[in-house]
Amino acid sequence: MKTFLFKHDLTQKHRISGWELIKTILKNEGYLISCATDGYSALGELKKMEPPIDLILTDLILPGFGGEDLWRIAENIYPRIKVVFMTGYMDYILSDTMKNIQLLKKPFSISDLKKAVRSTLKSKFTLDTEKI
Repeated sequence: MKTFLFKHDLTQKHRISGWELIKTILKNEGYLISCATDGYSALGELKKMEPPIDLILTDLILPGFGGEDLWRIAENIYPRIKVVFMTGYMDYILSDTMKNIQLLKKPFSISDLKKAVRSTLKSKFTLDTEKI
């Protein structure tokens, strides 16, 4: 069973139903899910999860501690950890160092979510933080 850390932004009340839906979809696919509402609680979950987390699903741009920062720190703890970023910023483009990373642009379909998760877990790509 693959284990996920799902970091979401609860600064807007309408997002609660969205993250609950994502959590339910991934649980129904057989994944073990842990949720966190900010970068600091996500790091706490990351350090205490057994088995170790295989994938982080996170909003990319958040106030303070964003998804990219979370992933870079997480990768120092678990070098093989994977990430799928989400964003509502339609013009957002990942940097060249992250061109092989899945970016889900909101709104996205259930099918797009499942496909991004499956392909990311199967991929061998991890970020080479030495080149950044």
